[in-house]
Amino acid sequence: MAKVHLPMSETNKAIVRHITEEIWNSRRLERIPDFFATDYDADYRPYAPLREGHKGIHGMVERAWATFPDYHEELHELIAEGDRLG
Repeated sequence: MAKVHLPMSETNKAIVRHITEEIWNSRRLERIPDFFATDYDADYRPYAPLREGHKGIHGMVERAWATFPDYHEELHELIAEGDRLG
């Protein structure tokens, strides 16, 4: 069977959907290293402080669940062009 190669934009959309489902909705924090580099910075300033590395992502997700125990994300639409996704 031949491999199907999706455009980068579609591949990136699939990755974001997978991160959302695995980490945010299914609460599988052990999957963080599967999706994020060790030196990844989650920068949502000025809305939240800079979160650095896997520990920072882990803390960010845990705080969201503590604040909103029934936290769940739904992605209705992703817009992508090349390697950029919004």
